Amino acid sequence: MRADPRLHPGRTLPGARLPRFPIALAIAGVIALSPPIGQAAPPAAPEGLAALRAPFETTTTESLAPQPPLPAVGAGGMGGLLVGPTRVVFEGGVRSAQLTLVNTGARMATYRLRIIRMRMTETGEIREIQDAEGAELFADSLVRFSPRRVELAPQVPQTVRLQLRKPADLPPGEYRSHLLIQALPEQAGEDSSDLATRTLTLRLKPVFGVSVPVIVRHGETRASIRLSEVSLDDPAGAPPQERVRVVLDREGNRSVYGDLTAVLESGPGEREVVGLARGVAVYAPNPRRVFLLPLRLPRDRPPTATLHISFAAAPGAGEGPHAEATLPLR
Repeated sequence: MRADPRLHPGRTLPGARLPRFPIALAIAGVIALSPPIGQAAPPAAPEGLAALRAPFETTTTESLAPQPPLPAVGAGGMGGLLVGPTRVVFEGGVRSAQLTLVNTGARMATYRLRIIRMRMTETGEIREIQDAEGAELFADSLVRFSPRRVELAPQVPQTVRLQLRKPADLPPGEYRSHLLIQALPEQAGEDSSDLATRTLTLRLKPVFGVSVPVIVRHGETRASIRLSEVSLDDPAGAPPQERVRVVLDREGNRSVYGDLTAVLESGPGEREVVGLARGVAVYAPNPRRVFLLPLRLPRDRPPTATLHISFAAAPGAGEGPHAEATLPLR
């Protein structure tokens, strides 16, 4: 399929490997570099914030608990993939949306697209499932998309179009599924040595992909968030790494999505950002999520220092709930 050269590529960051064999998903939505469909672009970052992002910002996502990062999608000869935006939200009068895919590798790459159902665990991991449980609502029957398979030449963008079709009797609430974009491995030729010895050889290759949340909000939806059980965490057997453990308690019939920030207050007027995680989500109907936020605390901090934790809607994600908590560092 020919790509549309008029589009500009979006951006995303690689996520982490999921424990599902033989498919490993690199989840999109790590940092919302592009705003959700139908919403305004985020304002420019305040001066000084960009300098803080490199040392303090974690790329742990709405979809993955803190884990070591993996290579980019398609690493190991299949090339990389840029996807934008990293989330698609249908609400209000929005009925159509589009994604842009760009193959950043040096060779032609083939990708398969399909909509899947995924469930978030209490620790933030995302796992593919088949059937809904309890109050789970999924959007796979509400959204159509095309194409379902693309061959991308290097650096040439390709558009994927999504269309919302809501039945007249659809109950109010938030419906969510994920658009999985999977890199197909190259077909290897026959091994002549195997043929000569008549030996059966089984080769397993990991299949990497990007999963983009597709969210449909219908009727009245609301959500609130509260931060609880805040404490410093020091995992046994791990390298020295100070981090704060916080529970995000969610209520309502919609998900929450925002940034988690830790600010150290050492004295009057002395405030320093020591931890930042962007794109943290608690998907409905989950009531809570346990999050471990890495910190960069100065060694010479005074014994009276206080850690302020806040959760606020991500830039470009519209209005959302806000929550704060305080932890004395004694």
